[in-house]
Amino acid sequence: MASANAIAVSAFIQGAPPGELGDVISDIKSLTGPDSASLLKTAEPAFRNYAEAQLLTAKLPSSSPGGQKT
Repeated sequence: MASANAIAVSAFIQGAPPGELGDVISDIKSLTGPDSASLLKTAEPAFRNYAEAQLLTAKLPSSSPGGQKT
């Protein structure tokens, strides 16, 4: 079972505003001190979830369905 600190770190990572993940990680390192490396390692699934949540696809005006040019 994950520790309370690991759960909190994962929540901070997943709740980071777009473009602010680096600042959140710096804050986590400052707050957790020597434990930061192990806590960030246990938070790998949170990084994956954050990346997937921030993924944005955009359809360009010149593109057609299926990605082929006409």
